[in-house]
Amino acid sequence: MSYSVWAILKGSIGKDLTKVTMPIWLNEPISMLQKIGEVTKNTSIMDRAMQERNDDCRRLALISIFFLSQYAEVYLRQRKPFNPILGETYEIIQPNHRFICEQVSHHPPVTAFELEGPGYTLQGDTVVNGGLRGASLEFVSVGVNHLKLTDTDEVILCKRPNTSAHNLIFGTLYVDVHGTCEITNVTKNIKCVLDISRVGWSSTNNYKVEGKVLDANQ
Repeated sequence: MSYSVWAILKGSIGKDLTKVTMPIWLNEPISMLQKIGEVTKNTSIMDRAMQERNDDCRRLALISIFFLSQYAEVYLRQRKPFNPILGETYEIIQPNHRFICEQVSHHPPVTAFELEGPGYTLQGDTVVNGGLRGASLEFVSVGVNHLKLTDTDEVILCKRPNTSAHNLIFGTLYVDVHGTCEITNVTKNIKCVLDISRVGWSSTNNYKVEGKVLDANQ
């Protein structure tokens, strides 16, 4: 691409980036609603987790894998989805799950969603705090996703990782997911902690994820 992202963003330092007009070539040909709906691609992991009725820690580990799997392809996609219009909805209906989301705010852009499957309901939104910091864009996730296991009436809170886009001035543009995620079963008092490494100068730990499940005694 012959255009420079930095040429567009350099005049936006300190501004609300959600109100900055971007050229169409920065977008991939889907909307944010469709991109969020991609969480349904790995519902088979949740189905497997729901079958783990005798081991709470193993079930939480599988739920954490499902939660993190939605970020697996982020590094391959450097373009942003199109912003939906206020009130726009998107729905996916499959034999074993149902997904619906709606654009509930235009400035800032916020999408709320719900995923229902056999034995669980997942609710969340896309609220982030974002800003231009030198040669990178940083997006810090706000709030948590709420997962309810309907068969056992358990509540699980999922803290989302942060995202950043790098090399806006020179080099190859890349998107990175990083930070610490906690998936906490507040009913059983156990949690899974996931540490996602930042992409750095050395490729040793790039895209590396380390996790552990802690019970009430740890």
